[in-house]
Amino acid sequence: MKVGSQELPRGQHHLDRLQPTEDMLLQPYINAVAKTGEISVVIVDGEITHAVRKHAEPGDFRVHSDFGGSVTLEDPSPAVANVALAAVSSLLEPVMYARVDLVEGPERGPMVMEFEVVEPELFFALSDHAIERFVAAVEKLL
Repeated sequence: MKVGSQELPRGQHHLDRLQPTEDMLLQPYINAVAKTGEISVVIVDGEITHAVRKHAEPGDFRVHSDFGGSVTLEDPSPAVANVALAAVSSLLEPVMYARVDLVEGPERGPMVMEFEVVEPELFFALSDHAIERFVAAVEKLL
């Protein structure tokens, strides 16, 4: 759901209704999500394995497949890769994997929208070498 500053009571009502039974995530609305999509960079054992671009259905802003969004494999630009790797390096402890979701920010550079270290969707179906890298990281931990 997207609400503008004039619709805050409607947005709050929506949150109040769902909060008892569902987890919520609030984010600022960034025009680039609807225009150019969101890029998800998957990092396993400190290295980028792959990235995907999530696109909203025309006329919508939601990139999830539940709402008509689509996903395509994409090579991240050096700027996107650097921001994603910097996000992971900022953690106090190493993680086996992470997914960093970025959009083009208002200053025309990559901006982190979500940073997840417990994530069920890593888009492994789109990248054979990524799942191999993930399995190797698990084996290394064992």
